[in-house]
This record gives sequence, C-alpha cells and structure tokens, in this order.
Amino acid sequence: MESRGKPTGSSQRSLTISLGTCAPLGLAQVIVGIVVVVIGLRTQGICPTWWNFSGWLILLTGGIIITWASRVLLASLAFWAPIELDVLYGALWQFGRYPVNIYRQPIRFLLSYVLPVAFISTLPASALTRGTDLPQVGVAVAIGIGAIIIVQFVWRIGLQRYTSATS
Repeated sequence: MESRGKPTGSSQRSLTISLGTCAPLGLAQVIVGIVVVVIGLRTQGICPTWWNFSGWLILLTGGIIITWASRVLLASLAFWAPIELDVLYGALWQFGRYPVNIYRQPIRFLLSYVLPVAFISTLPASALTRGTDLPQVGVAVAIGIGAIIIVQFVWRIGLQRYTSATS
C-alpha cells in the first residue's frame, strides 16, 4: 500500500480503513433510535414538515461526519505520538447525551465550537422539533465538508510519516 514513503490508495480505501470495525448488530441501535424519535414526536404531538425533516437529515449526516472525523483525527495522533486517547474521547462524547443548552458557559461554547457535540445531538433534534433555517444547514454542510478535507489531509501526512511498527 505504500511506495517509497508515499501512500498509493484511493479515498475509498482510506475510508474503509478509518472505520475500523464492522458491527452489523449496531444497525439494531439505529432502528431503536428511529423508533424512539417517532414515539417522541408522536407523544409531543409534533408533525415535522418536509423542511424540518430534510434539515434533520442534513444535520444528522453532518453529525455523523463530525463524529467519524474526530475519531480519525484522534487515531491519526498515533502517527506522531504513541498515545491512546480512547477513554478521554469516550468521556467527552458522553456530554452529547444531553442538549448543550443545559451547560453553562464556557462548557456550552466548547461543546458547540471546539468539540462540536451540538452538531451531533442538539441541532438535529431541534431541527426536527422546532424547525431549522438555511444558514444553520449551510454551516452544517460546510463543517462536514471541512472535516472530511482535514481528515484526508492529516491521514495522508500521517501515512507518509509512518514507517512500520516492526522496523
């Protein structure tokens, strides 16, 4: 896969490598999540409009991309320093279980802009229940595209630096 310090592979291969594991049973969690959303909307008497649903899907996709990108960036640190930050990573993402509005500043700022947990949990839920506006969707798309570009750049630089664990 590597030739004289330069990686030779497609972006698709990089994506496959960055996903790490395959957990088909994890799809059950997706189904349960959709059921919870539907029951929650029904219980609250909310019938999302087409625009609310579209905004939710776009923000949810952006959240998935941000989650993937942050995980790959953390894993890319292994190219420069042999450290494992999985425990810290998992602990930080536990904040995403709750809306960022419950936290005081500066935690709210950190969870919105530094580690964008708001794009993963709060904003998609808000878009589905209260609606979304075009700038919010545009920001989510821009952050998602930016995250993909940054991850590809850092990953390729890391692969060029990588020599082997056994040499």
